[in-house]
Order: sequence, then C-alpha cells, then structure tokens
Amino acid sequence: MGEEIKLYKNFFTPIECELILKKSLDKFEIDKRTYAGWYARTNRDINFENYIKEKIEKISPINPFHIVWINLTEYENNRYLDFHTDERSECTFTIPLTDGYDGGDFLIEDKKFKLEKGECISFDGFRLRHGVEPVTKGYRAALNIWIKPGRKPIF
Repeated sequence: MGEEIKLYKNFFTPIECELILKKSLDKFEIDKRTYAGWYARTNRDINFENYIKEKIEKISPINPFHIVWINLTEYENNRYLDFHTDERSECTFTIPLTDGYDGGDFLIEDKKFKLEKGECISFDGFRLRHGVEPVTKGYRAALNIWIKPGRKPIF
C-alpha cells in the first residue's frame, strides 16, 4: 500500500454511525488494556465482521483481504493516543462515529486530519505512524479496522 492516505467522505451515514456505535457499546468485548487507560472494545461477532468487510471491499487497496481486527476506541477528558504503528495491519481504516467534540484530530506522520462523523480514512498502518490528539471537550468514538492480504487463516 505504501505511503498513500485516502479519505472517503460520507462513508457511513449518520444513522449507520449511530447503529454501529450502539452495537459496539452493547456487544463488543472490553479490551483488557482499557483498565490501563486505553479505552477500546473488540468485535467478536462474525456477522458484524462480514457487514464491515462488505462495506470496505469497495475501497480496499488489497484484494482479496481478510479482517484481522475491528475495534472501537473512545476518547474524552483529554484522552489521546500516542504515535504508533499497527503491527498486524497492512491497511488500517479509521471511521469516527461521533461528532461535537473538540480536539481529537487524527494524526498520520506529519499530517493532521479533522475527520467528520462517518468519514473513513485509510492508510498503511504498519508503516505510517499515527495517533489521536487529546479530546478536550465531548466524546469521540471511532471504528478501526485492520486488514491483511489473502483469506482469513483457519486455526
């Protein structure tokens, strides 16, 4: 995928964002790192994974691909995410599901993105360092998807 960063406006409708956020809050498993200050939840529902796969197939730079991970990250009260890379993702998709917050800009290397609710940004999460600036007011929730080439391994 290289250094390419792509932005897709109106990837999810406001109603889709609300439904995905509700499902994520109700059904995703709380990530154990949440108790150490990183607020995230992980999807374990294959039907939801298939729904997301169908949505991102249209924009994925990798084909065929499989989803490695889907999570919801939550930020408020000056929470942020340090610069990092995604060790198991060749393409990462991030989609804010909320709006009305201050701060919380998405950072990729030396670029800053003020993503709108329902927009999708895709990039090489393995190679490009990225993070989230502190959310100073309100609540920011985002859906994050990691993919890799090929079919999903069966264990």
